[in-house]
Amino acid sequence: MNKRFRLTMLGLLCGGLLLLGIGTGVCFAEYSGFTYAGVRLPENAWTEEQSITVPLEDPQKPIRISSYVSPLHSGLQDAVILTSDQVEPNTVRFDVTYETVGSTPVFWLDTYEEADVPDWILMSWSASSDLAVLLACKDQVLEDLRSRQLGDYISYQLLEVTITVNPGDADRVSIE
Repeated sequence: MNKRFRLTMLGLLCGGLLLLGIGTGVCFAEYSGFTYAGVRLPENAWTEEQSITVPLEDPQKPIRISSYVSPLHSGLQDAVILTSDQVEPNTVRFDVTYETVGSTPVFWLDTYEEADVPDWILMSWSASSDLAVLLACKDQVLEDLRSRQLGDYISYQLLEVTITVNPGDADRVSIE
């Protein structure tokens, strides 16, 4: 009886290993059939325009505009700096056009007390609810899985940025 039990358990082990190998092969075959869809914004994204004014603290220091987020940084590189008397002195106005599924642009001033160090205006994105962004992207991910493709899913896309300053501040504002 003891020998029969061991043979039964050995048979079950070999059968389990065989099923494990078959499952791994099927999983690999399915995964290798997927294609890369690229960077994707969900189809239910909408376009928004926003005007944001950032007050500057020191009227003498140079101002650098940048972003730590790579897609935003490249979008800011294409921005145009305009001058207008309608913009208050010592402020920078950003007119931003973007596509989103819930994220909004955020600008903040990063100041330094040292006189020779420029102040920075940095841009990033903020979502009021990560769950809302996830649910907005969920349908796109499921549709892509049905189509046997996967991509990098983003919740925003910067379309255009126009930076407007007062003519008196034009020589000290630049994009990095």
